[in-house]
Amino acid sequence: DSTLPARFPQLDGLHMLSLDEGNCLCNRLTTRPEPCECELPGPFWSGVPGVLAATAEGRLVTGAKVERCDLCRRFATDELAHQHLLDLHRV
Repeated sequence: DSTLPARFPQLDGLHMLSLDEGNCLCNRLTTRPEPCECELPGPFWSGVPGVLAATAEGRLVTGAKVERCDLCRRFATDELAHQHLLDLHRV
């Protein structure tokens, strides 16, 4: 809501999260009683919750596509999921 900075001066100058970013953050902070399907071994199990990708020996297979898990939505976009793998040195 673009009126928030006017109503709450302490928010002035802060980056506002998009709806997808906010939902992603909520999903990451919410505990789940059971693991998501992306956390279970399978052909696209990356070893990183929320990231689907073909990996071998803990690293991304050359040319493999990286996608966010659409069930748990820990990442707002496929690009953020890919960046997370880069940050973890899994690429």
